Amino acid sequence: MQRFFPAFLAVVCLLPACGAQVLDVGATDRGSSNDPSDPAAGPGASSGAGDDSSWFPTTACTPVGQAPKLVLDRRYLSARGLVADGATLYFEGNDTETLSSGVRGVYSLTLSGTNAGIATKVDLAGASGRFTLHGDALAFVRVLDPGGTNEENPRKEAIVLRDRKSGAETVLANPRSTTYVNAMLPHASGLYWTSREYRADKPASIVRMAPGATSGVELATIDNATGLVADGHDVFYVRWVRDELGKHEIRIEAVPADGGTPRVLRRMAYDSRKFWSLVGVDTKELYFTEENTDASGTIGAGSVVAIPKDASDLLGGRIVVEGQRFSGSPVLDPDYVTWIDQEAQAVIRRVPRSGGAVQRLAGTEDSLRYVQGLTVDRCNVYWSVVNPPAIYAVNRIPPR
Repeated sequence: MQRFFPAFLAVVCLLPACGAQVLDVGATDRGSSNDPSDPAAGPGASSGAGDDSSWFPTTACTPVGQAPKLVLDRRYLSARGLVADGATLYFEGNDTETLSSGVRGVYSLTLSGTNAGIATKVDLAGASGRFTLHGDALAFVRVLDPGGTNEENPRKEAIVLRDRKSGAETVLANPRSTTYVNAMLPHASGLYWTSREYRADKPASIVRMAPGATSGVELATIDNATGLVADGHDVFYVRWVRDELGKHEIRIEAVPADGGTPRVLRRMAYDSRKFWSLVGVDTKELYFTEENTDASGTIGAGSVVAIPKDASDLLGGRIVVEGQRFSGSPVLDPDYVTWIDQEAQAVIRRVPRSGGAVQRLAGTEDSLRYVQGLTVDRCNVYWSVVNPPAIYAVNRIPPR
């Protein structure tokens, strides 16, 4: 989960389990509109594109209907870290049918056709459980050496691209030979990731591997950077810094996707009772959460804020929704911001990206069947529950 705690150590997290969504809106607005009468705008579009092929993989998908539909019912297989491409849903599964402690792995679930509802374990040798989809490949983190607990014998990891059809694998090298993969971000403009050395206070290396390239290019090294979202022009992240006067602050920054000098989009005073997380980006705005904690560190109510990507006054922006308790990071799509309600973890809520009334999308009154995974594709919203394990789906866009 890509939350930034106001502390010296950056939070280590990866997609999709961390949740920040990558919306490929390309180099222009592609005919997008803020006019609600424009069909391209979509029901909640206040900026960026509507539901066109730039937002989701072009794989065909099938709307499941307005009532929640059970798409996986395997009593002993729990699921989290969901990510879908229209035809297939991938997730991290824990199968407890034969062992009480379970057997973890990455599974693929066919969503349509004669094999719909069948989940198959993907053989990923050395996989750490962190993965995402990148075009025709499944990108995952492989542990090369579990190492020890000191700098002399550090854990070593690498990103591996596995072709989903042939099974062929390509191991990606870190330009600085750093050892830990902190964040992994797929995008049409390339695969982005951050990695660092054994010590968490060492600068993170932000890397991009462009389409067709065979190795990554380092864009920047940033102290205390966490979370990544990208729009093809820039990569955005959150970091904790000490300014020129010795004061601590939280910054949201961007670095060009081809490398260059980072720029500051937002400065926020250090507050030990708050933390921040990037949610996503469209053609005009960057979305992030600002959440509160109590004295014990328990997460309280928070807001989703959208700021202009070209922010110059460092104070601009708008509140998309406030007073909500997010379980995990909200999901951004062309029309909505969707999240698991931490107050009632069996409930999924959302709000149009332009703001407005909070909608209850799905869920039960049984708090024991809490939601532990959430994702979207062009057609549907998917979520996993426990007690007993299952995965459900419902149409992303309501009928007009």
